[in-house]
Amino acid sequence: MSADREEPSGGAAALARRLPHTWVLLAILIGLAAAATWVVPGGEYERVVEDGRELVDPQSFTPRPADRAGIGDLLLAFPRGLVA
Repeated sequence: MSADREEPSGGAAALARRLPHTWVLLAILIGLAAAATWVVPGGEYERVVEDGRELVDPQSFTPRPADRAGIGDLLLAFPRGLVA
């Protein structure tokens, strides 16, 4: 009998080799969120109270000026997130 045991393929070590580092994943998510500010229209909905609950009125959307994320917002996202 051999004392050496091989780790089965598809284990935790194989998964760790394929996934990018945590900071890279966060940077990608921040970039996607910033890009969404340029694509998704800005606006707000009116809220109504029904049966003691505050609900959003789906017919009341009013556009607002877009608050788009720029390069400065991307660079300051990590420090602002650590402080918040």
